[in-house]
Amino acid sequence: KAAAHRGTLIRQRVYRYGATAATVLLALGLGFGIFSASRPRLDTTGLVMATDAMIQDPDEALRRWLKEQKAPEELPLAFNTEWLVSLGSERLQGQDVPVAVFARTGHGFAKVYLLANDGRINTDGIQDAQASHSSALVINDPKQFRGLKYVIVYTGPDYKAFLRPTAGGIARS
Repeated sequence: KAAAHRGTLIRQRVYRYGATAATVLLALGLGFGIFSASRPRLDTTGLVMATDAMIQDPDEALRRWLKEQKAPEELPLAFNTEWLVSLGSERLQGQDVPVAVFARTGHGFAKVYLLANDGRINTDGIQDAQASHSSALVINDPKQFRGLKYVIVYTGPDYKAFLRPTAGGIARS
């Protein structure tokens, strides 16, 4: 009789532990399923279409991007959009800053940062800078550029290599 009672207790414990383990596994499975379903799915077709639109009409892509950034419709310098590589943002000092990237074979690249005077990044007193292989040009006219400062970081000796050529073949500045 004692052995039967003991066997019953052992079976009840095993059932209890089994039920607890099944509940934990079910909860983990549901949690993982909800987590997986809530993550955004990468739309490669959308990526390809956006890139294709930028390649087919880079001037329009740049205008549309500048409008999304609430910036003037044109950059302060006439960059040649044939060399437009990307329109997006870059993390600077913990903040996402809009940046347009231009690249030209044999000349390197130029990045045009749009810095808003909204207090997220301290832009007071920023100035041109230069290192051995790259330089920064700061363009600031509060009246003309609606509270934006443009910082152009470029490689090579001159940013004019990234500008549109004029009729005489000399880049406009």
